Amino acid sequence: MKMTHPYFENPLLFEENKINVLVIENQYFFVKFINELLNQLNGIEGRFILSSNYKQLEINKEVDLVIDPFTLDFNQRKIITKLYEQLKSNAIGSEYYLDSKILLGEIMQFIEKLSQTTQYPLVYTNDLDIISILKIAEIKLETSYDTLVEKIVDYCSVIQEFCCISCVIFVNLKCFLSNEELELFYKTISYKKINIMLLENTVREKRFEQEKIYIIDSDLCEIS
Repeated sequence: MKMTHPYFENPLLFEENKINVLVIENQYFFVKFINELLNQLNGIEGRFILSSNYKQLEINKEVDLVIDPFTLDFNQRKIITKLYEQLKSNAIGSEYYLDSKILLGEIMQFIEKLSQTTQYPLVYTNDLDIISILKIAEIKLETSYDTLVEKIVDYCSVIQEFCCISCVIFVNLKCFLSNEELELFYKTISYKKINIMLLENTVREKRFEQEKIYIIDSDLCEIS
């Protein structure tokens, strides 16, 4: 997979066990770059092109941009929808099919009995299903973590599994993680085979073996 943009002399290639680090030292261009990418992810036409095997991909469906790692939304609508679909599939599978049928049957029987306790005629749905039960229980993904790096790693796994995201881009992630945490993050992400790009506005002293660093300096000259 690769990403191109008119400002790049060369495409950004996503390779296994490698982490792309794009450093944009020009502050104005850095902000403009993020804003254009954000707009394109929100469905506005832009100049970023993501492709794989010579096929252009819909960037707003394949890329997730993380600007603030402290407010990662594990329970956004598209994730919860996919989670419920997965749980429903498990519930009607062979292992839990009988339990699900019994549970739904007992609930409907209880509602029928309960409806007879009032003098007024009542109507209710007969289409109660597992999704309805999950919504009543307000099942969500756990979001409490001991460390920020654990939270970030799990978020990447969740967004990849439930939203089919091909690439997660982080803005200035190195400001928030220590060198030890970054090393752990890189190893875990590589093991999970998740495409990552770090978008930074300054070159850090510590460089890691897994990193492929691209630099656009203050004069907008590209260095790789």
